[in-house]
Amino acid sequence: KRLSFYSTIFFSPDIARYNIDNDHPHFEEDTKDKIKKNEKPQLANSYGILIGYQINRNWIIQSGMMISNSVTSIESKTVYARPDRNGNIDFRLSCFTGPSYIPLKSGAHPTFGDSTTLSAKNTLQYIGIPIILQYRISTGRLSINPGVGIGTNFLVLNKIESSINTASGVQKSMNNSNGLRSA
Repeated sequence: KRLSFYSTIFFSPDIARYNIDNDHPHFEEDTKDKIKKNEKPQLANSYGILIGYQINRNWIIQSGMMISNSVTSIESKTVYARPDRNGNIDFRLSCFTGPSYIPLKSGAHPTFGDSTTLSAKNTLQYIGIPIILQYRISTGRLSINPGVGIGTNFLVLNKIESSINTASGVQKSMNNSNGLRSA
């Protein structure tokens, strides 16, 4: 008798592309073209494990866990001081994941409309839980397993590391973007 359970461990280098659907910006620096101009995907990959159960000769169900990573660099970019949701004025970085507000640690705080330049690295990590149903089609030694499935991704890391130019020098900062849902 054949074993009904099996596992698959996988790693996949991914090609990252970002699609910004909403082009109704609050500020000029929020337009699709301005955001895409300075952002360069650096690294994207997925890895994980799937556990499969062979229900009968033809039907297989799989589930497991996968981790997806994406890193994007943001080249030297002009940012402007804008109010956040609480009314605080900080430099606002517009990127494909949404806006991020970068408070200054020292020196004079910016006023609305002030500008400076920064560079940044945007890191995202998701844990995904897929469920897949497959149907095995076999002929001799060849078998094909087409399937359908669904999955949910949970955001576990949302980090923007930035270096912002100020009058007193370069300040490093670590923030989250505000445009992502947790699942």
